[in-house]
Amino acid sequence: DARAVGRVAANLRRLLWLNTGLDVLYVAGGVLLVYTLGRTDLFAEGNGWGVILQGGFLLIFDLLHALAVPDDAPEMTVHQAFGAAFAGPEHRSFRLAGGPQTALLVHGFAGTPDELRGLAESLHRAGWTVSVPLLPGFGADIATLPDRRHDEWQAAVTGAVRELTGNGRGPDLLVGYSLGAALSVAAASTLQPAGLVLLAPFHWPEPWWLRPAEFFVRPFLPPGFRPLRKADFSDSRLRQGIRGFMPDVDLDDLQVQAAMRDFRVPLSLIDQVRAAGRRMLAAAPQVAPRTLIIQGSRDSVARPASARKLLARLPRGTRYVEVDGEHDLMRPGNPAWPDVERTLLDFAAEVTGK
Repeated sequence: DARAVGRVAANLRRLLWLNTGLDVLYVAGGVLLVYTLGRTDLFAEGNGWGVILQGGFLLIFDLLHALAVPDDAPEMTVHQAFGAAFAGPEHRSFRLAGGPQTALLVHGFAGTPDELRGLAESLHRAGWTVSVPLLPGFGADIATLPDRRHDEWQAAVTGAVRELTGNGRGPDLLVGYSLGAALSVAAASTLQPAGLVLLAPFHWPEPWWLRPAEFFVRPFLPPGFRPLRKADFSDSRLRQGIRGFMPDVDLDDLQVQAAMRDFRVPLSLIDQVRAAGRRMLAAAPQVAPRTLIIQGSRDSVARPASARKLLARLPRGTRYVEVDGEHDLMRPGNPAWPDVERTLLDFAAEVTGK
């Protein structure tokens, strides 16, 4: 069946990528032989070039075949599982009509508007009109996520602002969570909302040597990775984490478990998240409105050090509040929720002077 074929293809692909890595070492050994012993020994130099030639042929052979092995069968299975988990109306865009003050809330990566519902309802009770859009490629459309670009996410935020305010200017309050915070900073640099709130702002840490090294290594990397390949679905923390953004998924279904283990995150998708983070850091100095960062001190996804790096790029006067929480600090029921809610509402009142 499709699952059996997918497993065979995955095993073959893994073997070919392993061989590709060994071929790189094979060629490197030949180069080392040429430029060490080969400097004074013609026989060693000849052997070195022979190793380079043979290793280069094997490298091309294994690389082309690794890229040619189909991997779409298990992807469709997991997309179906994810699509069903996000099919409920709570995961769609929503708007809460209130007073003249407007707030736009932007969800995070792999999330949906539902993860910001608690904050939206708190602002609405305080008299705000709140809009929470669903970004392209998330929710029930998650099967299309690998084909999405960060420009689409950015355009969706701008479009949601136009729809909310009716004039294209920034809302009174722009709130972004995780990846949504990165998109919100880039949007705020041009839309200039009255206030900007960044919840656990995420950007991919990139040391100076990463991009030069990536230029040489990238051709030999697999097209993606499987973050849940060795997942223990009996682990309560893992189950809680998955249900945090897919509350309806049946983690006791063996087919769902197999599909999630096979789920591959393409490197091209990671590139888009990285690009959104770079865009945020570049736009940060141009952000004019009052800005508040709320960061969880125990956040292992968007770490406090990364938030402080962003803080250093934002204009002076940006407020930074660290709460005792993890990455999902904006969800009611999280120990940090009361602090997050109170801090955000106080800031919103300051922005409007009410």
